[in-house]
Amino acid sequence: MGGVESVIVGDAMARSDAAQRGDGAAASKLRAQRGGEPTFDAVVEVRRGELHAWRVVLDVAAAVDAVLQGRQYEAQERRRDPATGAVTVASCLA
Repeated sequence: MGGVESVIVGDAMARSDAAQRGDGAAASKLRAQRGGEPTFDAVVEVRRGELHAWRVVLDVAAAVDAVLQGRQYEAQERRRDPATGAVTVASCLA
């Protein structure tokens, strides 16, 4: 997904990150961030046993950044009706 690297941030940024998380944990000066551009343009998540439903992530860079920061990211939930073949698409947070 572009690789992950650890970087050291300053005191102010560490406090800001801790405040955004709101978990009451001590400020950490070590942060994981995306090391480069994602290898893939999109990600399709297929779950075992769910043949007619899948999740599609169209902005991989934003999704990886969100995961590294402990936030949710935007995705599409797609479902196919096995009887008709019709596909429905809905936005969701993952």
